[in-house]
Amino acid sequence: REQDALTVDVSPATVVTLYLLPEFNRILRPTLRKELKPGSRVVSHNFDMDDWKPIRVETVDGGQLPDHKIFLWKIK
Repeated sequence: REQDALTVDVSPATVVTLYLLPEFNRILRPTLRKELKPGSRVVSHNFDMDDWKPIRVETVDGGQLPDHKIFLWKIK
């Protein structure tokens, strides 16, 4: 689904994936915490969520390119 991240209702989602710069991830944090149900997952490619501690981080070999990091959080 592709919509404006600042206006979309994310409450029905159980998984939200992000590939956004850290500044934008920080802007979205209050919305994700408020609207997502407990147990919903947030996955971000390459950029963390500032002081949110991920429950898992995976590094994916980038081959000729830099490696990628995948971060996972669960909403409490």
